[in-house]
Amino acid sequence: MPIVTNLSKLRKPTISFEVICKHILPKNYDVSVVLVNNKTTKELNKKYRKKNKPTDVLSFPISENMGEIFINLELIDKIAKEKGQTKKTITTFLLIHSLLHLCGHKHGSIMENMERKLSKKFGCISSI
Repeated sequence: MPIVTNLSKLRKPTISFEVICKHILPKNYDVSVVLVNNKTTKELNKKYRKKNKPTDVLSFPISENMGEIFINLELIDKIAKEKGQTKKTITTFLLIHSLLHLCGHKHGSIMENMERKLSKKFGCISSI
């Protein structure tokens, strides 16, 4: 079961974190989902990816059965407005995307196909 912590000052989207995580992750996989703002993802992005800018989502595998995801609600607000989408659909897509990374998938056609199928299943957009 995911542990979801909202460290941002924004309202947590009403998405089925538990259902989506259970569907994508292997059994007995522990994941922490932390909802944050631009400042936090900018700091993490700079430290771990050497990119001095905020990002929408970061995934950190900790072990074979544990990982942590940081989702930037502040940037999601901006993306949702630009794309004419809801925060819920953007957050759901980013959760799917990051969970696939925790499962070891890399960007490319295989991951994109999985994202499309999962996005359809969970009622969100299929790319950003």
